[in-house]
Amino acid sequence: MTHGLPQAAPNRSRLISLLSNLIAADIQIPHRQFAEKLALFINLADSIRLADGLYEVTKAKPEPCIDSPDAIRDAFLRERAGLVRIILKTKIDDAGGVEFKPLQKFYLLQHSTMESKIPQLRSRARKAVAARSTRLAQLAELDLALDSALAAQSRVVFAAIPRLLHKRFIFLQQDAAAPWQESFCREMRTLLLAELEVRLQPVMGLIEALEEEPTHETNTTDQNSQNKVDCI
Repeated sequence: MTHGLPQAAPNRSRLISLLSNLIAADIQIPHRQFAEKLALFINLADSIRLADGLYEVTKAKPEPCIDSPDAIRDAFLRERAGLVRIILKTKIDDAGGVEFKPLQKFYLLQHSTMESKIPQLRSRARKAVAARSTRLAQLAELDLALDSALAAQSRVVFAAIPRLLHKRFIFLQQDAAAPWQESFCREMRTLLLAELEVRLQPVMGLIEALEEEPTHETNTTDQNSQNKVDCI
C-alpha cells in the first residue's frame, strides 16, 4: 500500500483550533506546561493505574501477532475512509430546521461510532507493534498504560463538545444571518473530522513506529534459532 498517513499539525490539533474559535479563547497548552496540565487530567486511581502500567513497560517482551504492518496500515486507512465518508455523506434529519436536537443526535451518533471502532483498531495496532521488537513491545505497553489512565478524562472532554455546539447553534440562530443552518452543519461536520483526527493520532503513531523500526532484532532471533537447529 503506497498511501501515506495524514500528517498531524506541528503545534496544536485542528480540533483545538476549531474549539478555540467556538469559545473565542486561546486554549493552546505550551509544551513547558504539558506535564502540569496532564497531571490535572489524572485522579488518584488513574495515577495508580498508570504507575502499574509503567512498571509493566520494563518487563514487556515481543509476542507473536498475526497482523503484518501492511495489514494494520490497510485497516487504518480503510476505517478512516469509512468514518470520514459517514461524517460527510450521512444526511442530517431536519438540518434546515430550528431545533438543535436532530443535529445533536447526528453528532452523538458519529461520536459513538468513533468510540466503538477506533479502540479496536488501536488494540490491533498495539499488538502488531508489540510483536516487532523489545523496544516496540515496551512502547505498546506504554500506550496501553496511557490509554487506560486517560480514558475517563478523554470521555469527559469529548462529551463537552456537543454543549459547545449547542451554544454555537443558539448564537447563529439569534444572529440569523442566512443561510445560518448550512453554515452550522458545515462547522459541525468539520468539527467531527477534527475529532476523528485526534482520536486516530495514537493509532497513527503506533503504525509509524512499526514502519520505522528496523527488523534487525527479529532477524537476529530467527538466525539464533536456526543456529541452534544446525548445532543439533
